[in-house]
Amino acid sequence: MSLQDRPPLLTGGNWQQWAQRTSTWLSTTRSALRHKGTTESAAENGVLLWDRTGYPVVSKDGLWVELSTSTTETLNNPVFTYTAGVLTLITYGNGTTKALTYTAGLLTQILKTTSAGVVTTKTLNYTNGVLTSITDS
Repeated sequence: MSLQDRPPLLTGGNWQQWAQRTSTWLSTTRSALRHKGTTESAAENGVLLWDRTGYPVVSKDGLWVELSTSTTETLNNPVFTYTAGVLTLITYGNGTTKALTYTAGLLTQILKTTSAGVVTTKTLNYTNGVLTSITDS
């Protein structure tokens, strides 16, 4: 542990000085990533939050984009499966899959299953044929 990683020590029994030094140390060495709530908006690009699915996400072009935290989660070498001319499954080189569901010709659900068996669902919501929101579960 480097000197910068160590919290200030209480010296001479001066609790106020220690509290001020500790507060400064915490604000300069620790950064808590806020959790993404159900009402968070991705309207502004570059907002970084922690998603309840266990990954950091960043807002980009009105959507929350998952950031990989491990090389095993890198999605590469996709294989596309089409049913009746519609993309229904993407299988990646690491074993992760994304199953796509359509209703009345609109993509309504993306079911992602990682190679570790973790399942996340994105539900796409439309109003008059226009995408209005994406719900994660």
